[in-house]
Amino acid sequence: ITPTPPRIYRAPDDESGTLIHTVMQQVHYALTGPHGATWTTDPETLLVGHGMVKHCIHTGTETWTGGGPGCRLLADIVAHLRPSLTDFTDADADRFADLMTDPRVLLGSYESRVIHARERRDAPAVTSRPAATPEGAHR
Repeated sequence: ITPTPPRIYRAPDDESGTLIHTVMQQVHYALTGPHGATWTTDPETLLVGHGMVKHCIHTGTETWTGGGPGCRLLADIVAHLRPSLTDFTDADADRFADLMTDPRVLLGSYESRVIHARERRDAPAVTSRPAATPEGAHR
């Protein structure tokens, strides 16, 4: 199981990308706690290991462009959480807000996965199956 990193598809420059990453990691931690929202790094192996030999996984990601409603929402969330976000300065927060209005910014937002699986008829009985995502995950 791996923490879900922010997906930054495009930023004006490397420094801006690093700032967006830093701020988004802080927001993610503030909203989801120390264990965060996670997903298995290898769903195929997890499924096969539990007797699900026939499976299909579809993944989709919504993108948000700077200046659009999603990026404006992120800027508002950072402004709201600012007192509890300690790994960057007020100037960094202001720069982040500016970046969220920049159309050169493109972020991956919500990711969804649809999984269809069927258990093998001759699969050995499994007495306990660990969850694919920890309790409280948002996926």
